[in-house]
Amino acid sequence: HDKCRIFPDGSGSYNKAVAAAKHFMENYYKPSTKMTLAPANVEYISDALKNLMDIGYNQIHCNYVYEEGWELEHATTLYYQLKEFSDYLFLNKLYDDVYISIFSEDDFKPMSLSDNNNWCGGDGSMIAVDYKGDIFPCLRYMESSLGDKVEPIIIGTVDGGIEATPKQIEL
Repeated sequence: HDKCRIFPDGSGSYNKAVAAAKHFMENYYKPSTKMTLAPANVEYISDALKNLMDIGYNQIHCNYVYEEGWELEHATTLYYQLKEFSDYLFLNKLYDDVYISIFSEDDFKPMSLSDNNNWCGGDGSMIAVDYKGDIFPCLRYMESSLGDKVEPIIIGTVDGGIEATPKQIEL
């Protein structure tokens, strides 16, 4: 988490994210979560999946960063990480207790056009809010995901509401 989601001062956001997730699950309901796989974190995937299960998640959707940076060595690392995690699931008989999208039989084959949704949520179906109360069409459009070279896309604020839908913005 802290390799990809850092505060402006360079510190990681993991502890705050976990505390917020636990608070939410204890006080509201137990949601699913999304884990983003990137070259910077591919070597930690098995431990990260175990960690999300330990926090209390039983539905984990895995998505990939599609920007440049992936090399063949990352595919090898991903294979061994997923093998390690699947062995963990089987050895501990947890395979019926958790859904991990990367193990779905529907993955790695063409999707029908009717099912080809924008899983990023950039269409506004997965809005995200930052610590300042700014609203984004998806996590991918937040400062913490874009870095310093790309402007974030803010579609509103918590206090002011949503001012524009993602379809109204030139992406």
